[in-house]
Amino acid sequence: YASGQPCPMCLSALYLTGVREVFFANSNQDGEPFQLSTAAIYQQLQQPLAQQTLPIHHRPQPEGTELYQRWAERQS
Repeated sequence: YASGQPCPMCLSALYLTGVREVFFANSNQDGEPFQLSTAAIYQQLQQPLAQQTLPIHHRPQPEGTELYQRWAERQS
């Protein structure tokens, strides 16, 4: 249960951890007068990285997926 509509980071964590249902009391519209709405962030996330207002740069590393591979091995 959350007091407000889950922010994008919390929503991602909910999906990644397999949470099946979420309840929240206040919508983004309810939070807007208090500057607690995350609606603008959701709108940004719908844009390609190059079009978002926050510059985000991909810097691939040679060993980049090694950490993901180790994580996957520990999950099985």
